[in-house]
Amino acid sequence: MYDGDIPKYKQLIDEINSLEDVRRKGVCTGRREMENYIPLVLIEEEFGCDLVDFIDIWDDFNVPDHLCKVSYQHISDYKIREKAVKGKLNGSVVKKVTKELLEDFGVYEEMKDWFVQIKKMYDSTILEKELI
Repeated sequence: MYDGDIPKYKQLIDEINSLEDVRRKGVCTGRREMENYIPLVLIEEEFGCDLVDFIDIWDDFNVPDHLCKVSYQHISDYKIREKAVKGKLNGSVVKKVTKELLEDFGVYEEMKDWFVQIKKMYDSTILEKELI
């Protein structure tokens, strides 16, 4: 699984999928990166910011970069600030995500499909081991 913001990953995914091996499947997110799947309401709540102006471009919006510009200004080193922002997003914020929030945000079905694909790969690997 790769973030959708790196073009070379799409080529790798095409190569993986062209093998038609049920044990392997490449997937590229429809949005820029995983942070774009976190419902805005949770990000706004955690970082005390308003993101409504970015909703129309959200799929391609650089969420961590924007948050680095509006929060954690006490951290002068940008890389450290970005690590802190991503840590917060992918730590305590994602723990607040619910199925309902994902459905309201319009990403539930895509994310569900990722797990369906992972289960298919897992099941095919288990079946292969049982046949050996």
